[in-house]
Amino acid sequence: MSDSIIIIDVYLNNDRRTTFLSETLDKFKKLKLPILLISNSVIPIDIQSKVDYIFYNKKNILFTENYDKYNELYYWFGYDNFFYENYEYNKQPHGLSVLCNLTNSVNFVKNLGFKNFIHLEWDFLINDDEIKNLNEIIETFNSKSYKGCFIYMEKNNWDMPEFPFHFWIADINFWLKYFPEIKNEQDYKNFIFKKNNNLNFENAERTLYLSFKDVLNELYIIDENIFSKEIMQKSKFNCFMTDASMNECNSNDVFRGLSKPHFKSKTQNKLIVATWNRNNKNKIITKYTIEFDNKKIELKHETELNNLLFDEIADFDFSKFPIKLKIDSDFEKIYYSENDIKSDFTIK
Repeated sequence: MSDSIIIIDVYLNNDRRTTFLSETLDKFKKLKLPILLISNSVIPIDIQSKVDYIFYNKKNILFTENYDKYNELYYWFGYDNFFYENYEYNKQPHGLSVLCNLTNSVNFVKNLGFKNFIHLEWDFLINDDEIKNLNEIIETFNSKSYKGCFIYMEKNNWDMPEFPFHFWIADINFWLKYFPEIKNEQDYKNFIFKKNNNLNFENAERTLYLSFKDVLNELYIIDENIFSKEIMQKSKFNCFMTDASMNECNSNDVFRGLSKPHFKSKTQNKLIVATWNRNNKNKIITKYTIEFDNKKIELKHETELNNLLFDEIADFDFSKFPIKLKIDSDFEKIYYSENDIKSDFTIK
């Protein structure tokens, strides 16, 4: 029996993700180690056949409580005729399920008799030429007296250190000594307050770093730039941007919602309603209802994969807030001022 096992956490909510996971599993299997797949979604039989263990928990626990402070998150995308940018608070709702799944999966593999575990992100697509590079890191960990091996990012988007989730190795007993046993949101809050003496929100990557920041001397540390730009330069990281990484209106790998337009250098009294099918292979029908100043506008967008549609609300006067937005039957919000709309389109 091998001393080490690979743990992969994944949430499958469409066929494209399932197909991609099948491809990444084929790469991971070249490390010649047993694999545990943990998920809060049902795993198809063909995927199950590619791994050694399945841990399924139907309950997908999300962050729901408010915290004293959130860091701002910036993301963007561009097409030939426009540029989109958005500022959101980094609330990472799915982060709690990630942390809970780590608690469950590590306890599970310890009971199976494994001594070490290797964490790989499900959308980390390893280039075949670089399998040997990961094996060399694993061999270095096994041959030395390290208790863990982590990728280290000195400064994230908020100039704070963190451990990215692409890849790490840990001695299980060492992990259980320092990583908090998180089974619910109160466990997370207790840990954050103990570490920081406040309840400012920390994402999963920061939580991982905070767990081990006092014992870095016992770890094999690899700089993020060296890992991504040298050791694994041909491989692809974070191939799937989650809905949680986009704005609050996103659903089922489809970007949707209200934005403010910028035409060259000046802002117009207009709003843009945009739908971008980022990762869903099906044709998506999105219905919008926008209400303001006793007006009601109804729109429908039909988007294929990688297709973007947007409509201008040309007669909107920014003095006429509030504006009510309803999307399909699952999202509704009232915007009380221009500042509540965090995203911008720059029309070229």
